[in-house]
Amino acid sequence: MRAVSLLALLLACTLLLGQCRAEGHHGRKLQEIVRDSIRNDPRSLIPLHQPFAFDGHGVIDIKVLEDEISVPEGVARPNRANLAVVGVPESRESHLETTLMAGECPLNGEDVWELFNFQSVTDHPEEGKEFHFHVDTPEGVIGRWTLYFVKCEPEATVSFDIEVQLYNMLPDGTRSYVSVGEDGVAFITMAFLCAYFAGLVSWVGLCIKQRSDTHKIHHLMTVLGVVKVLTLLTLAGMQFVLARTGHYEGWDIVYYFFNAVRALLFFVVIILIGAGWSYMKPFLADREKRIVMIVIPIQILCNIALIVTREEGPAARNWITWWDLLIILDVVSVVVILLPIVWSMRHLKEAAKADGKAARNYRKLELFRQFYIVVIAWIYFSRIIAFLLLQTLSFRYAWVADLFREGATLAFYIYVAMMFRPTRHNPYLSIEMADFVPPPDSDDEGDEEAPLNRGAGGDSAEAQGKGD
Repeated sequence: MRAVSLLALLLACTLLLGQCRAEGHHGRKLQEIVRDSIRNDPRSLIPLHQPFAFDGHGVIDIKVLEDEISVPEGVARPNRANLAVVGVPESRESHLETTLMAGECPLNGEDVWELFNFQSVTDHPEEGKEFHFHVDTPEGVIGRWTLYFVKCEPEATVSFDIEVQLYNMLPDGTRSYVSVGEDGVAFITMAFLCAYFAGLVSWVGLCIKQRSDTHKIHHLMTVLGVVKVLTLLTLAGMQFVLARTGHYEGWDIVYYFFNAVRALLFFVVIILIGAGWSYMKPFLADREKRIVMIVIPIQILCNIALIVTREEGPAARNWITWWDLLIILDVVSVVVILLPIVWSMRHLKEAAKADGKAARNYRKLELFRQFYIVVIAWIYFSRIIAFLLLQTLSFRYAWVADLFREGATLAFYIYVAMMFRPTRHNPYLSIEMADFVPPPDSDDEGDEEAPLNRGAGGDSAEAQGKGD
């Protein structure tokens, strides 16, 4: 049954990979002013900006500088009117790609809004100066739109520098660089920041009050809580600043750092909890150590991919590759964290059959099953359901997906904290060391008799408390 659920989870995440790639939804909340340098690029279709939602009061501001079009020797000079920057409704992006793949030019299509072609850039009266295109969106341009550079000259390669600003004008005359439907996400982030901070204060107070029952894993959970709060704080700052200026103003560097530490700590904590480290046994088996050593480089690569996809922008040639890598590594990470839980459940099941403590071991087995189900539920709700909400809801309610994702994650944090809180009568913390003998491949068998908290009243609880 567990194998079936794992396969179903992996299949669902893998199927979403193709959809995620097609929709290009990553980073929608961070619609900064885009600056890109295209150099000797042969692509017929280059995305210039993430999908952006207009409300009827939008503005498109584009600057082009140092454009150059080259063709192989012996090929006729290209018609610059066949190279253009266009706007396309998000729902029609795939049609644009299909048209180009069929060898047709989509510039005159009814779903394509041609902003300007490169003949206009050439005819710009001030030679050597940047070409500046500015337009208020027509009334019909409402919803999510994406900007593309389209080239209907297959032999030509292009080079140019471009700056793209998309924003909506607010009633007070100020600019908002955040898509319609996502302008309230910063306030949602602040609300969850307050909730996490309140939870962190309660958790620290509990750990101080129950000092004798607090283990190393609880201290690690505290560090995770602190980093999570700092991550949300920097994210909220980045969102507020970006919405008003179109720039990160340095907030992105701090956010990337805390987010990388948070992601790494989160997966390591879940793996260690599932393995029973510190609160049930003072060691990790070889296979559990290998899982930790697998997750660490995966998370490092995940954060590299995250930074590349956000900093390079969609116009980069390798952007899709990094985006695919980010999704694949995320799927691998969420599946890997389930393995220690499955191993612990299997070991408890075997122990229940092998000794005379069947009733007690089956009770512990049920507790781990609950934890397994909670982790599975969190993966589905935070990864899959939230994404489906983003794709099915109207663009004006895109914030609901963020609310749902963060709500599911907060509920997961609270549930895990309640399950593993440091109290005398916590059933997880009363599991004896004898129930978790290291597997034959472990090099930690000599630690089997190490002091360990055995629950309320156990002499070893004091030794473990001092050791922490």
